[in-house]
Amino acid sequence: MTAEILAATEHLVLRRMTNDDAAALAAYRSDPVQARYQSWETPYPLDSARALIAQMRNVRFAQPGVWLQIGIETSGRLIGDYTRFVTLWGVAANGGGSLCGVRCGRSRGPTWRPRRGFGRRAFA
Repeated sequence: MTAEILAATEHLVLRRMTNDDAAALAAYRSDPVQARYQSWETPYPLDSARALIAQMRNVRFAQPGVWLQIGIETSGRLIGDYTRFVTLWGVAANGGGSLCGVRCGRSRGPTWRPRRGFGRRAFA
């Protein structure tokens, strides 16, 4: 299944997740280090990954009052996800994400909050 690309650079692609991403999503979210500061329990079930992906199919980009979870891809593989909330007034209110980390050969820490303006630049 081809994913809708929301933003892309030379090294990263921000895109909607597809059913093909469920195993990777469940795998990195099952890492206790990854889940430490997040709202999910480990291990993260494959069914939960599939349900999240299915739920996000019905969310429009920048839909007010709704969280949007998108995938972060590099070299053709899902390495994390980013969430963005837009208030009912159309203002991007909050965002954050998770990256796969050292277990996936990445040096970036397991969870992160984007630098100020990341959402505006990535989703302008």
